[in-house]
Amino acid sequence: MNNDRLIIKNFGPIKKAEIQIRKYNIFIGDTACGKSIAAKLLSIFNSEEILLLKTGDYNNFITLLSKYNIDFPFHQDSSITYIHDSYHWSISYNSFETNNVNHILLKSIQDKNRENIEEILKQKVIAISDKERDILKKSIWLLNHTKNDDHQIQSAVFQFMKDALLFGYNIKNPIYIPAERILISMFSNNIFSLLEANLNIPECIKRFGSQYEKAKRSKMPNPKIDFMNIKVSFEENDDVVVFSGDNETVKLTQASSGIQSIIPLWVVIENNFTSANDNILIVEEPELNLYPTKQVKLMESILSKVEESLGTLVVTTHSPYILSVFDNLILANEILKKSLYDETIKEKIKQIIKTDLTINFDHVSSYLFQNNGDVIDIRDEDLKIVGAEQIDQASNYLSDIFEDLCNIDTYE
Repeated sequence: MNNDRLIIKNFGPIKKAEIQIRKYNIFIGDTACGKSIAAKLLSIFNSEEILLLKTGDYNNFITLLSKYNIDFPFHQDSSITYIHDSYHWSISYNSFETNNVNHILLKSIQDKNRENIEEILKQKVIAISDKERDILKKSIWLLNHTKNDDHQIQSAVFQFMKDALLFGYNIKNPIYIPAERILISMFSNNIFSLLEANLNIPECIKRFGSQYEKAKRSKMPNPKIDFMNIKVSFEENDDVVVFSGDNETVKLTQASSGIQSIIPLWVVIENNFTSANDNILIVEEPELNLYPTKQVKLMESILSKVEESLGTLVVTTHSPYILSVFDNLILANEILKKSLYDETIKEKIKQIIKTDLTINFDHVSSYLFQNNGDVIDIRDEDLKIVGAEQIDQASNYLSDIFEDLCNIDTYE
């Protein structure tokens, strides 16, 4: 999806944005300027749900927006456009248009309606490759020669068909980590009660809670978070945090806010994002409740996972430390390239940054969401940096005040 583009005009607080999606994508800016809106739109446009919509499904798209709590009104001059490979979606006031003609086929597969699938494959209106058509035809043949009561095999075949079609779209369901993730830790083993309660909680948060619960119930070992010196024990009554140094334990619901924030994030990533993944991973404010050095270690750990995968990362942040991690790893990559990947230089870099990881500047997008509604590209092509100085204006402001005060003291 490294050639994808998201274009937004007059939607919510965003007046004008044209965002190029690369492997790593950073959204910074003041509170309530639209960073989360853009991140949530990327989640929607990289989900199966968008593939089920056809031209004219404006109200159904608004329903998708409401699941992420971003169902802002469309005005006459509002529009959202997403371009993905050869597909596009364009939404404006009371209008939803797409060139995706395979929605009815995906819907029939999702509904396990083999008769509809057979009829659709006979038509020429769908846009699939000969290989995909052959896979679907062979799958239908297998379904027709499977006993009607063999539901396990039938479900597996329909899932195979769905995976084959989604592979052609090059879209996989996103892994969305909301800023509100601390709620999941607070409820710990009562997550399903939270999800089933008739509370006004956005669907995206409920979905994250379900992913966390699924990870807990999977066969994954009790996860360790080395840079926090903790591991998590999923027990029947309470999730328990174990501190590696002395093996002391504390209930997750009684742990610090930083630990409550990081554990659901890490557990969901560990259970859903592997080296074989090409999902889009969207992390809202990874720095939440964490000391600066822990922010750095968390970001380095996330970047290592993404670099080793085929996936894409989107980060929204207010932290200059998060951006500095990118700048350092990009600089390390530039030095390594200039040395023609000399092993001595590589070892020196590793001794300094304590990791083999480096990041190619060309794989990074960085955007500043401004108070006036404009979204601007802040990558510096000459210096090969992503704009940490844009987010650290408060430090400059405070430094100026400190210097002025020192001048008063010197004068006296």
